[in-house]
Order: sequence, then structure tokens, then C-alpha cells
Amino acid sequence: MIVILEGINGVGKTTYARALSSALHAPTYRAFRDDLKNEHLGQDGERERLLKKYDVGHNTHRDDLYAADLLGRLDVDVIMDRSLPSAIAYDRLEGRPQLPHDCEELLNFWQEMFGVPQKVLYIWLVAPYEMAKERALSRPDQFWPLNHHKYTELHATFASIYWQLKMRKFAIDTSKLTPDEGVEGILGACRQHLSK
Repeated sequence: MIVILEGINGVGKTTYARALSSALHAPTYRAFRDDLKNEHLGQDGERERLLKKYDVGHNTHRDDLYAADLLGRLDVDVIMDRSLPSAIAYDRLEGRPQLPHDCEELLNFWQEMFGVPQKVLYIWLVAPYEMAKERALSRPDQFWPLNHHKYTELHATFASIYWQLKMRKFAIDTSKLTPDEGVEGILGACRQHLSK
């Protein structure tokens, strides 16, 4: 089973990924991230400096498509902490012209790369602006680049993507559930999903 966790910074993706990884005995994947150092790309860490030195694009739709293609060919359980929807949403927000405004064709291709639809579950995590900001600023990196307007714009893009997806999906408002309750809901959906 492949569980894809998506949403804006501070909504709880990494917290949910760790809990799901433990419960499902499945690794968490995020391209080029070093979980041992708790290092996210964007912090100018060692990995990021090396990628930049050799002009290796990262945090782009390209690494998400490669990951989907690889995971679609393997029979492994994995928790994905972000994927193509984040690349689309943040590219739009930052005005990078790498992707066309209408990405439905690319989203469909990405979904096809995973292979059998029954093995993928997409979870969109949401939270109010102030809560997400507080969570992000409480992390060691204290990274929060969003004002309320940008947060609202990102939320709208993630919502648009969510409704375009054809894979099994559901949304969780992490302000209304504890991480344990949310993870239990996801595990229930995984069990139901696998029993079909």
C-alpha cells in the first residue's frame, strides 16, 4: 500500500508520516530528505548544497514522477511525505513557470505511474492558518514563509488538485483530531482499502 500525505507546511504531514510508518512498518519517503538529521530541503543543508552544485533539480514534479514510476513497479508499502500535488501547488504560488496552469493531464499521468489504483491512498491534511503557522514555528528549523493570503491561495490549489484526483482519497482537518485519532482513521481506510 502507498499512502500519500499532502498539504501545506505545518498541517501535520511529518507527524502523521512517522506514526503511519510505525503502525504499518513501512518506510517514509520524501525525495532527498535526511530524516536522521531532521533536514528538510530549503534549509541549505549538506544534501541541498550538493544537489545545487551538480545542478540536480529537487522538490520538483520530476522527482515525484520518477518516484511514482518506481513505486508503481515495486510491491512495497511506503508512506510518501509529499508528492506531485505539492510541486504543483508551490510552483504556482512561487510563480515558477515549470508547469502549465491546468495540470490535469500531468496528474492523470502521475496517478497511472503508481499502477494498480487499489494500492494507493491519498490523504489531504488541512489545518487553519494560525495553527499551521504555530506548528511550523515550533519545529527546530522554525520555517514559515507564508502570509495568510499565500496560505489561502495554496489551500485553494490543493483543493482543486484533490477534486481532480481519481485515486482513493480523503481529507483530514488536523485541528479537529489528535494525530492518534487521524492515524487510526487512515489505518481503518487502509484496512478497508486492502480488503477490496
